[in-house]
Amino acid sequence: MALNSNAIVKVNLGRIEKSPFLQKYSNDKLVNGIYANRFFPISWGENLEQSYRTLRSKSVLFDCPHRPIEISGPESLAFLEKILTRSISDLKIGKARYALACQADGGILMDGVVMRLADNCFWFAKADGEFDRWLEAHSIEFNVNLRDPHSRVLQIQGPTSLDVMEKVTGGMLNKNFGYYNLDWFKIGGQKLLVSRSGFTGELGYEIYTNGDATACDKLWDFIIAEGKEYGLTPLPLQVMDIRRIESGIRNNRTDLDETMTPYQAGLGDFVELNKADFIGRDALLNSPRDCLFFGFKSTDKKVAKEVIGFDFLANTSFENANILFSEEVIGNVTAIAYSPYLKSLIGNVRLSKAGNWFGKKVLTLFNGKDKIEVQICALPFYDKEKLIPRGLDKKIYIS
Repeated sequence: MALNSNAIVKVNLGRIEKSPFLQKYSNDKLVNGIYANRFFPISWGENLEQSYRTLRSKSVLFDCPHRPIEISGPESLAFLEKILTRSISDLKIGKARYALACQADGGILMDGVVMRLADNCFWFAKADGEFDRWLEAHSIEFNVNLRDPHSRVLQIQGPTSLDVMEKVTGGMLNKNFGYYNLDWFKIGGQKLLVSRSGFTGELGYEIYTNGDATACDKLWDFIIAEGKEYGLTPLPLQVMDIRRIESGIRNNRTDLDETMTPYQAGLGDFVELNKADFIGRDALLNSPRDCLFFGFKSTDKKVAKEVIGFDFLANTSFENANILFSEEVIGNVTAIAYSPYLKSLIGNVRLSKAGNWFGKKVLTLFNGKDKIEVQICALPFYDKEKLIPRGLDKKIYIS
């Protein structure tokens, strides 16, 4: 018997982890997603353009699903050097670093942020995708311990995020807390790990809960109350997606996957072939260096006008959207958004063949019929020196 396409299908999601902050924002319009085996809020009926303005001019509190894994023990450093394509032997205690893990064939398995908490203790804040079993399988020859610290991540992002963090830590965290620094702070009387990082391309911080030792209700309420004077607003992650696309931040399992190498993804700078052997090194030594991952933005002003208010995005299906050049399919769209700052439809595209694509005008094919002219461009779309997240650019782009 065929299933009615309008039928409601009930699925048991008991193994998917709910957020301890869920009750703080849940409403009848809440749409959850699943990332790193955790529920996360995609939207809850917010005005997306206004949310973007809040993120760019004030600060936003996100309940983020990234999940840390703890790697400790006498050989934890040697183990991570084997797993990661980027050296971390010079990573100091209290610092963090973006890193990739590849399969033996050089395909990207995982990306995330590695944090050094002590000489022989690291956290790796993983993106979406299976990684735990991979670590377990390759840890057999190393004297290491793998542990889930059951930590949830709150991100405070935006121009006033430093003001918020100074207040919630009683002034202990200040402007001297540098980019990709991490340390323990007391927030509302609770000891928590904080890193200066995020997923938005804005000045921002991440707060990691300490498992069952953290009273999450009290933490959320305290941060919201203390941040009110700086415009801190809790929002779902839909608006974060706009900023991460603008900022050229790749998302694992959508922009990145095991069928592409770091070079193809435009992440070759995070591969260090001169370091000790790591998984995938042999394959990457002989891998083509051509980048196949780019950004695109619409050139048609009529389309831009239609997109204002995000009506175009709300009424168009982007699944399997293709990029055409001279009527030939040369790639596919991996992410798309409307940028209020650029006043343009923007997105990420993965091309199927190398070439001099910068500045080329191509067509995006949506729904198998709608064609929009776009221009291939480099990532990120702006702030290539990362002056905003480094706190070196104080401009407020949206009034």
